[in-house]
Amino acid sequence: MIKLSLYHSKLYTLKDLYCTVHFKKSTYFKSCIIASFSKSVELGFSLFKENDEEDAYFKTASLRGVCEEIIVLLYIQKMLHPKQNDVISHLLAMGIVKDLKSQEEFFKINRPKQPILDTRIYSDKKSAQDALRLILSQKGINGDKLPPVEQMAQKVNLSELYAYMYRATSNFVHFNPGHLMRMGWGKNMSEATFSASNFYKYYSNFNRFYISYLLVVFCKVFKTELKLKGEIWKVIKSMENELNKYLTWPEIVTFEEMNLRRPSEIFTLFSESMERIKSK
Repeated sequence: MIKLSLYHSKLYTLKDLYCTVHFKKSTYFKSCIIASFSKSVELGFSLFKENDEEDAYFKTASLRGVCEEIIVLLYIQKMLHPKQNDVISHLLAMGIVKDLKSQEEFFKINRPKQPILDTRIYSDKKSAQDALRLILSQKGINGDKLPPVEQMAQKVNLSELYAYMYRATSNFVHFNPGHLMRMGWGKNMSEATFSASNFYKYYSNFNRFYISYLLVVFCKVFKTELKLKGEIWKVIKSMENELNKYLTWPEIVTFEEMNLRRPSEIFTLFSESMERIKSK
């Protein structure tokens, strides 16, 4: 993955030219796109640091955040135009009230003597919900919040990407016994030692490939909004071309972990050649 590493380093050095915005209510939506882009580039740069390889397991869940931001931002752009900035404003108001409420309930039980922000100082959740409900209803969408991400993914034709990234990363934030058992390793498995570092090479490879893939998707979807051109766009296209050279993309469930022999890459190469012939 040497070439991918070079592309991520290049993106990291170029991104600041595309990450500045005159922050005001009329640029809320644009600011979210830029912030998400900046974060994604920084994540990619981080995942290719050699000294962080053994911590790769703990970073896989970050891929889901990138994927969901692409989907939600694209949904707001396509389905809620021209109210994107208003939607973000209402989501901000609703979010901070939810955060304050959760914080209040936690500290009330676990640390009641610690001063915290009072939920009542920011209590316009109801008006924000009503305003968002109106915007949604005008677009034929029921409810006072955005639809589930899975439904938004269907609307923007990214269902397969969402489903794959959801399955690949949900194991890191939800209980999954199979995922926990996978951490065990031993010579004959009569005695296993459990550690998140046992499969660090797999997770490192998975993370590096799919942050590259997600960044390509992100930049293609929001090329206009980010005003990507020139050198940075050439890097994105080169990254996309490099990904397409990989005959075997990282999988959630591998042949190796199921103790099965992996088919030769010749079969993939043959199938791709047949597809190219059919398309002519």
